[in-house]
Amino acid sequence: MMLRIEKNWIIGLAALHLLLRTIVAISTGLGIDEVYYVAYGLYPDWSYFDHPPMLAVLERFFTLDMRLMGAFFIRLGPLV
Repeated sequence: MMLRIEKNWIIGLAALHLLLRTIVAISTGLGIDEVYYVAYGLYPDWSYFDHPPMLAVLERFFTLDMRLMGAFFIRLGPLV
């Protein structure tokens, strides 16, 4: 017998997960790797040692061209 899971239950669970991750993103400071990614956004280049240029493009997009430098906006890309 197959287990049936309600679609609304899955959507509610995903929304709860997003809410919890958003609360953590707002309430904690940036880690070392996250500050490293901000540097990619501040100084975009075609390639870095271990990351492609798309990381810098996404960082600049979600921080509105590096105008919103709060921890939440820096983590908005991974949240989305």
